[in-house]
Amino acid sequence: SLLGRAIEGFQVSSIYVEELVEIEKEYFLSFSMSQDGVQVFISATGGIEVDTLFELRPDALVSDRIDPLAGLPVWRSADLWCRSGLANKDVLHSLAALTSRLHDTFQAADAITLEINPLTVNRDGTLGVVGAMMAIDEAALFRHTQWRDVTREETISANERERLVHEANAVFP
Repeated sequence: SLLGRAIEGFQVSSIYVEELVEIEKEYFLSFSMSQDGVQVFISATGGIEVDTLFELRPDALVSDRIDPLAGLPVWRSADLWCRSGLANKDVLHSLAALTSRLHDTFQAADAITLEINPLTVNRDGTLGVVGAMMAIDEAALFRHTQWRDVTREETISANERERLVHEANAVFP
């Protein structure tokens, strides 16, 4: 029923459809590079209202510095998730293992930010990454030849979803 309609002045000519995900619970996970090194932020509550939640309840967010030599082993990830108030202990091991792997990805990519929101537990018990954003340190691109020749402008123009996000960010800085 949307095809052919005009919505807010834009003609709908195509619709992008993704797989339906039946979400049981949403979590928040983020890694960020700071002057003190890599910080991890974890919350047993995720979703679109997460920023408001952290303003109202700062205790809903667990943060910790990651030792660059030790990394983020699964046991430490599990401890952080337990500190966050994770109620579903059935997913603790898989959630901790995914958290450790995402930290490894963050490090390997020379990222400055990696945010997963929401990180989900689906009704079938599987984990899902529904929303993700990663920013890469441009000064480290010499280590990543697969990305070296791709500029932000080329990425935005070549990827419709990136273009739409860029336009939305320009409207809502």
